[in-house]
Amino acid sequence: MRTAIVVDEFPRGTETFIVRHVRGLRADVVARTAAADALADWTWKPHLHRLREGTRQRPAWPRRIGRGLAVRGWGARGLRWPAAMERLFDEYVEARRPDVVLAEFGPNGVRASGACARHGIPLVVHFNGYDLSALLRFPWYRRALRDRAPRTAALVVCGMHMRERLIEHGCDVVPIHVIPCGAPVDEFTPGDGVDGQPCRFVSACSFHTGKG
Repeated sequence: MRTAIVVDEFPRGTETFIVRHVRGLRADVVARTAAADALADWTWKPHLHRLREGTRQRPAWPRRIGRGLAVRGWGARGLRWPAAMERLFDEYVEARRPDVVLAEFGPNGVRASGACARHGIPLVVHFNGYDLSALLRFPWYRRALRDRAPRTAALVVCGMHMRERLIEHGCDVVPIHVIPCGAPVDEFTPGDGVDGQPCRFVSACSFHTGKG
């Protein structure tokens, strides 16, 4: 099965779970921006279909400002792909013939839903956080989720509370799968220096107020 993963930018340093999805599924990547040089040390490299070549060290603040403008200023218009992205997706489908599309984050799922329906490709949308919290403040986003849900094959969330939010907003017309995010503990070796000491916890995340 050939899987295409739809993202805005690939790879982003803070979105390691998307890298794991790409590697685990041996998926193609369809993105507005993708940096091939960031994959130089990969033994296996995904097929990249992108509008622009990205840079490895892109500052985070332009993304945050752009996202804020899109959400507050553009409204529902920010949930539509530009014509160039629609053409890129059509070219990708013609060249690679994917069996299924996985859209990372709700807005990308909304944007990709029309193109996937046009090509008859099943679409799965993976929700990860802000797409089922902060964005739900906006009526146009809630309406878009409800209206586009019937065009998807399935929705994936990280916890039961996220599933309840999708149901609350009328998205339970398709299967909703709860797949908690976890750490690949087999890739890390615990040290012996903490034996017998009090239990301690470490949280690794971005410096964002929503992370606590």
